[in-house]
Amino acid sequence: MGCATWVTPAQYEAPPVFKTPQTQKWFLAAYVRDVWSRLETLKGSATSIYGSILKIDSTKKITIKLQGTSANSVSWCTNVGLFSASTNESHPLYGIFMSRISTAIFEWDSSDVALLKEAKCGELKLAGIRQQSQETVLKSITKQELARHCRRMTRGVENTTNLLEELFSSLMDVTDTLGVPILRENAFEILETEIKHIQCLQDPTGVLLYTKTISIEKGGISLPVYRCARGTTSLENFHSHIKNCIPGTSANDVHFSSVSSRRNHKMEHGKKIGFA
Repeated sequence: MGCATWVTPAQYEAPPVFKTPQTQKWFLAAYVRDVWSRLETLKGSATSIYGSILKIDSTKKITIKLQGTSANSVSWCTNVGLFSASTNESHPLYGIFMSRISTAIFEWDSSDVALLKEAKCGELKLAGIRQQSQETVLKSITKQELARHCRRMTRGVENTTNLLEELFSSLMDVTDTLGVPILRENAFEILETEIKHIQCLQDPTGVLLYTKTISIEKGGISLPVYRCARGTTSLENFHSHIKNCIPGTSANDVHFSSVSSRRNHKMEHGKKIGFA
């Protein structure tokens, strides 16, 4: 018979005393102290931006989260408010009104439009449409094609002012089928106030707002594809990023500044190394 083997139980050290983890407030306070300890560096990285065009846009997405003693203490940039002359944004003629305002401010480059028309004529011929009227060609051009292949420019202060005055005069007594006017009674007072800012809408002298990226062929014609620096799409995306980075639905001024400063720094650093 074999001998019984006694196994000595393993000896373990006593577990460490359980410590209650830090609270959310502690982590937030540590984050704020870290950001504020290098605030000048973060500000410097966010303002040392290389570029040729400064864009300014209005938004409520971010400032609406600012609460506490600083609530309602931040305002945002506002646009030239010609749209406020309309009685209602849901008015059936509102779209036409806004389109006419845009036409009064901008005009398409005639050479670009002529080249696009020639390309569309070629496309219609390839589609078997030989008899082409001017109306047929224009109807075949989409808004996307105009924006992609044609450049726009502002008309100048004097021309825009005259066109806006003519527009308001022509629409002053225009109503929808229910008799609701498209313009308010004080529309000309609004125009007189806002028309002072027409100069702010003009293209800056000597600044190229369009960059040719590639060329494509349509209807046997080589068409340039332009990228326009005008517009606020990039800023809208930026606003959404900042809004989503501020946790929750509200933040006081210290937390608001800390999170937004850190996020701005991170985004600019990402651009430098090739990541947005």
